[in-house]
Amino acid sequence: MTDLHTRGAAPGLSDAFCARFGLRYPLLLSPMAGACTADMVCSVTASGGLGSFGAAGLSIQQLEALCADLKQRCPGPYNINLFSPDTESPLPDPHIPVDLAAVLRTMHDAAGLGDLPPPLPLFGPALDQLEVLLAAKVPVISFHFGISTDIVDKIRAAGSRVICTATSPEEARALSGAGVDAIIAQGEEAGGHRGTFLGGEMQPLRELIPAIAAATDLPVIAAGGLCHGRQIRQAIDAGAAAVQVGTAFLPCSDSPAASRWKHNLVNLQRDALTVTRAISGKPAQGIRTTFVEQLAPLEHSFLPYPWHYSLSRELRQAAVKQDDERYMVMWSGTGIDSIGAADLKLTIREKFRQLVTQAGWD
Repeated sequence: MTDLHTRGAAPGLSDAFCARFGLRYPLLLSPMAGACTADMVCSVTASGGLGSFGAAGLSIQQLEALCADLKQRCPGPYNINLFSPDTESPLPDPHIPVDLAAVLRTMHDAAGLGDLPPPLPLFGPALDQLEVLLAAKVPVISFHFGISTDIVDKIRAAGSRVICTATSPEEARALSGAGVDAIIAQGEEAGGHRGTFLGGEMQPLRELIPAIAAATDLPVIAAGGLCHGRQIRQAIDAGAAAVQVGTAFLPCSDSPAASRWKHNLVNLQRDALTVTRAISGKPAQGIRTTFVEQLAPLEHSFLPYPWHYSLSRELRQAAVKQDDERYMVMWSGTGIDSIGAADLKLTIREKFRQLVTQAGWD
């Protein structure tokens, strides 16, 4: 492996990160809950990076099976991601407002579905999921939407490393105080859910990386819009020790993304993206759809996260089966501008190798 330093990074920053996490390259697969497979995790880890799996929506039985599979097949360290227990807010009266229910029923009719499903908590319980990961001795455990000191202490005591997303220097300081091993700096360019847990506005990644690096001594993992090696180099130049990449892997031939999702990733530009609460109740960035446009005016009627997310679960599942982009969730970061038709022919391993070469690491 060639020297990973670039002029903007602290001497040995990326090398130290790789040594700490047991990697050849400081490149992490974004967990992407619902759009990752165990095969993807193993492919990235086998390539020298850190494969990651978004497990927040898995049952305890599914999570146990995943852990057993990865422990047997993954040729190196891997990361399993959960959502913070703080997102599991109770909803005493899970009532769907009349105007929201009317629009959702119209969509259900258009998709050939029955009545609306009842609101459900959808994810977790995160603490029960965490116990599975600790028992399985998962090498790295990551969290979205914040994490508490007592949970970090449990993970560290079990011998695992822990990382978490921050979208501001204030959140980075809170995570540093909690004892995490590294911080994922999520810029406004990122696809999917914003990991914000203390409030505030999102920042461009080029500004967020040095701001978080100045706020804490922990390694910074840059995330958001990184779909080409030149963007990875820019993140390292800005002071990141590593990068986390998601959108770039979605069009790959062995990605589980639906065909219409892949088609849109290689044919659309960033002006087709929007940050919306319509899908889950929390701000997230993805491709603008009929679902998003029709629900956007009803934000006053959205249920709390993740209860709102659960209302569209049957609609989203049907959309994937029918390859119907109207009601499909198609997360994407602004790096979509760097994706082309050639990416459809690449495997995850080939895309990883391409990024490494573009970044000048080989």
